[in-house]
Amino acid sequence: MKFKYEVDMDKVGVTKEELDKLAKDGSKGIFELFISNLFGTKYPDGVKGRTIRSLDKLLSKLDSAENGHMEIDEGDVELMREVLMDDNITVGTRQVRLYSALRRSLEEAIGNKG
Repeated sequence: MKFKYEVDMDKVGVTKEELDKLAKDGSKGIFELFISNLFGTKYPDGVKGRTIRSLDKLLSKLDSAENGHMEIDEGDVELMREVLMDDNITVGTRQVRLYSALRRSLEEAIGNKG
């Protein structure tokens, strides 16, 4: 299934750090920074074991992604659900729109399955 990691930046409030990353690395950099921050929030002591391997696999797929989309499988969906579908996750108020856009994109990928 395809997951759209690219977000329309005109519709999303982002921090200066994120804008700098966007200018340097594009949408891939923003997605990597944001998903890493979400995992850092959920796991303040860090991740281990399967989560490390799964997150590394997801980020490797991001490296080879093109045109704002990346191929994901059920394992990637489960990994992203941990932070994008967790109603207890905390995001900064300036990142709410980015979080919501990525969550919708994941919901669409799950719904479309292809």
